[in-house]
Amino acid sequence: MRFCVRGRQPYSVIKRADEVKFNYNDRDRILDLVEKCPDKTVILDVPGHEGDWQLWQMYSEKFNEFYIALHDLSRVPEFNSAHIKWYWPYPVTTYYELSMIVDMHPSYIMVGPPLSFDLDRIVNHLYDPCDGTFQIPLRMVVNVAHPNYLPAEGMHGICGQWVRPEDCQLYSTRIQCFEFDNVDLKQEETLLHIYKENKEWPGNLNLIIQRLNFNVDNRAIPEELGERRMSCGHRCWSGSGCHLCVSALHFADQIRKEHLRRSKQVDIDNN
Repeated sequence: MRFCVRGRQPYSVIKRADEVKFNYNDRDRILDLVEKCPDKTVILDVPGHEGDWQLWQMYSEKFNEFYIALHDLSRVPEFNSAHIKWYWPYPVTTYYELSMIVDMHPSYIMVGPPLSFDLDRIVNHLYDPCDGTFQIPLRMVVNVAHPNYLPAEGMHGICGQWVRPEDCQLYSTRIQCFEFDNVDLKQEETLLHIYKENKEWPGNLNLIIQRLNFNVDNRAIPEELGERRMSCGHRCWSGSGCHLCVSALHFADQIRKEHLRRSKQVDIDNN
């Protein structure tokens, strides 16, 4: 599994990541990376009509992988003609969008719910049986359960898009890169350490998953939940009556409460 951090991170953090994404205003820092971290995949966020084709082609030659995060899809023909790799940095959430984006020949696809809950079907759609590889690799955000533009109420966060550090390996056959959103640089560094290096979180999941809005001890969550969520189709929001995520997290919370009750009882008995 690959992990992406922002280009404003110090080089000590960048060296631990796999991909680095630069804001367009920070593009001058990319030249320093050529010398210090030439093995990293580099992404430049291009929000408008900026274009420095000669420089971008040079980056494509200097780095193993160089991508443009392209906000304006009307510019796709320019980038395809110049052989500059690009992707749309917004979550693709419907099969209609997926089909349209695939036809534009991106080099990455960012997925969001409900497609991020239907990964087996997406992978089969993008799999090339001729050479045994994925036609287009996928990426997704792992630490935000509920989008900021929608009010987070009730159980929405529990059923949202989030991935535990323990489940990263499960996703690695379907997702190529994880990234963190809505965090400052220190929080991003901490999440990189938890997800990439520790690969586990022995505490309240609500502390590392934004807008989960539910306190639960991650150690008590059933191991099989992650695998089920990858291909459940997000049926909980389509009227199927699935309550797996809600039941699993409530069960884990009951385990936590029972553990606390027993610990208090032991303290009382010892005194």
